[in-house]
Amino acid sequence: MPDDPDTLLRALEALQVQARFRENGWVECLLATADESWRGAGIDRAAALRDALRAAFPTALARGLFEQRLAAEASAPRAPGKI
Repeated sequence: MPDDPDTLLRALEALQVQARFRENGWVECLLATADESWRGAGIDRAAALRDALRAAFPTALARGLFEQRLAAEASAPRAPGKI
């Protein structure tokens, strides 16, 4: 899985998963859809996000499918003016 939190957050947004962070000495991350939610914690935002992703994608199969989605989005052509 990529280490870049921005890439992960964009992919989650495309899956209609919202990410929220709370910081108070450490960082908590909440990933949520309309029906489910997962939490993670870490020393910084990236670590908290990775922890929440482990909860959201608990199996090797689930992580593999998410990584395939990331790879497909990375190789997809972008429309002019889109980042």
